[in-house]
Amino acid sequence: MRQLFRKDNLIAKRLIVGVVLFSTLLSLLTTSIQLYFDYRQSVEAINEHLHQIEVSSLPTIVNSVWVIDHEQIQTQLDSLVKLKGIECVEIIVGDDVRWKAGSPKKTSVIERSFLLEHKYQDRMQNIGTLRVLADLDEVYDQLLDKILVILITNALKTFLVAGFIILFFHYLITRHLYRLLESFQKFRPQSINTQLIFNRHKKPGSPPDELDLLSSAFNQLQVNTRDSYQKLTTEKEKLHITLNSIIDGVIVSDESCLVEFINPVAEALTGWTNREAVGQSVSTVFNVLHETTREVVSDPVERAVTSGAVRHLSDHCVLISRSGNETAIETSAAPIIGAGGDILGAILVFNDVTSARQLTQELNWNASHDPLTRLPNRREFERRLQLAIPANENETVSHIILFMDLDQFKVVNDTCGHAAGDNLLRQLTSSLESQIRKSDILARLGGDEFGVLLHDCSIEKGLQIAEQLRKTVDSFRFIWQEKSFRIGVSIGFVSIREDDSVTNYIHHADMACYEAKAAGRNRIHVFQAEEGAVKEAELAWVNRITDAIDKNQFELHVQPIVCVKSLKVHHYEILIRLISDNNKIIYPNEFIPPAERYGIMSNIDRWVIQQTFSWLKTHAAQAPKVAINLSGASLGDKEFSQFVADHFEDGLVQGHQVCFEITETTAIANMSQALSLISNLKELGCSFALDDFGSGLSSFAYLKSFPVDYLKIDGSFVRDMVDDPIDLAMVQAIHQVGKVMNIETIAEHVENDALVSACQDIGINYLQGYGVGKPVSISSLVFNESLD
Repeated sequence: MRQLFRKDNLIAKRLIVGVVLFSTLLSLLTTSIQLYFDYRQSVEAINEHLHQIEVSSLPTIVNSVWVIDHEQIQTQLDSLVKLKGIECVEIIVGDDVRWKAGSPKKTSVIERSFLLEHKYQDRMQNIGTLRVLADLDEVYDQLLDKILVILITNALKTFLVAGFIILFFHYLITRHLYRLLESFQKFRPQSINTQLIFNRHKKPGSPPDELDLLSSAFNQLQVNTRDSYQKLTTEKEKLHITLNSIIDGVIVSDESCLVEFINPVAEALTGWTNREAVGQSVSTVFNVLHETTREVVSDPVERAVTSGAVRHLSDHCVLISRSGNETAIETSAAPIIGAGGDILGAILVFNDVTSARQLTQELNWNASHDPLTRLPNRREFERRLQLAIPANENETVSHIILFMDLDQFKVVNDTCGHAAGDNLLRQLTSSLESQIRKSDILARLGGDEFGVLLHDCSIEKGLQIAEQLRKTVDSFRFIWQEKSFRIGVSIGFVSIREDDSVTNYIHHADMACYEAKAAGRNRIHVFQAEEGAVKEAELAWVNRITDAIDKNQFELHVQPIVCVKSLKVHHYEILIRLISDNNKIIYPNEFIPPAERYGIMSNIDRWVIQQTFSWLKTHAAQAPKVAINLSGASLGDKEFSQFVADHFEDGLVQGHQVCFEITETTAIANMSQALSLISNLKELGCSFALDDFGSGLSSFAYLKSFPVDYLKIDGSFVRDMVDDPIDLAMVQAIHQVGKVMNIETIAEHVENDALVSACQDIGINYLQGYGVGKPVSISSLVFNESLD
């Protein structure tokens, strides 16, 4: 019973209030109804008396008033006042009260007036008015007495009923709720306490009621909670083990961005232990700066908690540890969102990308620099030239382009091999760099071609620098295996003063360089837009190439491509040479650029295909597989695929005997045409090789698009890979990608046995270069060994 009167027994209090209020309202309602009917009954009784007066007494009063019998009138009025509820009776004649019995009250009365009419000479004569006043005070007194009796009776009933209900409710429910409360207070999720059993007297076999279901649910809740707690404990341990085992740093925070946990990797990278970090703000433990600007980077956890979305940091962030060490990182922060949608905190994941970032920087550098001379390459040179052109709004400011082509460099390559040529280029680069200003750019544009961009340079100063460069090359002596070589340089000079395209400026510089060569080499030629000599030289090349095609002055050469294991010839690459009138061999680097420049390269491709197929048909029994190079012009020729298909019609040459090579840059620049041509010629059984692969940074991105059979790894990576680990890594990466894509690889510029061994170790499929076979005229080719 003590539980019934506890201060916190709110249910009992509410039950008492509810019972009292309900009983009171019910009593008031029933009392009001009863009083209403009693009042109506009393009023109806008075109305009945008034009706009796009208029916019974009114005629006699009319007669008495007619004869003016004062005594009789007064007697009649007195008798009316004695009726129950009648307070006052008056007879009014005109405006005066002539007879009256009783005294009227000012309130609580019912007034009724009756006309006094007497028939005289067949006419009704109005002789006065009988006014009757009935008293209601007695009615009200009776009603008040009844109200008091009813209220006292109902209050006593309400008290008794409320007490009984409370006691009954306590016995049936409240005491069991307190028992349930005590069980909840003793409840512990990690173990099961005593089973909850309510102390009740129930008949055996009676069906379970709500309390039985409640105790059963509580007991089951204990079991489920214990099992869930054990499962959560196990999952928590697994999570901690996982977080402690992964190679990424992990920081967990609450919704206020305070650290709740950091794993061992995060401890190692930040310099904070988990115990020290807990409770600290994430920005204190995770101190991140921009790698270049050294500005503090905004806290990604705070951004994730505020926005409710995953947030990443830029790719140029470094983590500053507690001891001041820097680590390049990649990181992301994700909000922890509860089941109700509330943000409970965030989890920050970051990893050390120092090595990867260094490799990326090296790859970016390689993409914009020549690996041999370590100078900017053609792409980087064009990019910087593009930046310089828009800045030329002021006519007083000009820049200079120098296009430099080494003279007699081919002699070194042909006499001593590419290794000697590479050594020469490296030595010469150092000499050239010493002759230009720090603001200038020296770039290797390809082969033996160099470009120089002289920033904010007058024509006079530019000519001085160009002459210094020419003299430097002219005085340079290259010694190789006790042989001394002297080279020269032809320089095209172009002044940048107008907003023109990069392509046009380089084209002008190339034309000026050609003029310098045509004028005797080892000299400087200043480009003049109006000079006719350049136009004549252009037409001379066009005419010369056209005549060479018509007169068959071109000659096919072949270079073997051998299997890496057996070193036996697998197939030959078709090469082209131009034979001058004095039987001097002119190499493709001289006539291919003007042919491409003036749109007649497709004619050369067609001549090569015609001659190659003719040779294959002549040697049908022994004809090997050959690889034919295609230019960008042929890729864009809509009729070219049909031209090739026509050469297969007689069936003397099979598709598997022919492989077509297209350079990576050409394929990417003419992607849709290249894909169409590859598709058409592959239907004929031809194979395809992607030449100079790796020379562009986009190589791997586009490789998936081209269904080629061979990847010819760019020689700039192959020739130095024995000594340069970056080149070796690039070659290995290209081969591995080819292997995954089921594309065989061919290493170019394999010049010595060391490169052969290195290629064999990597697993490259085929080799090409002076180390395994030099180019020879196709007419001198002797089939003295079996093809592999």
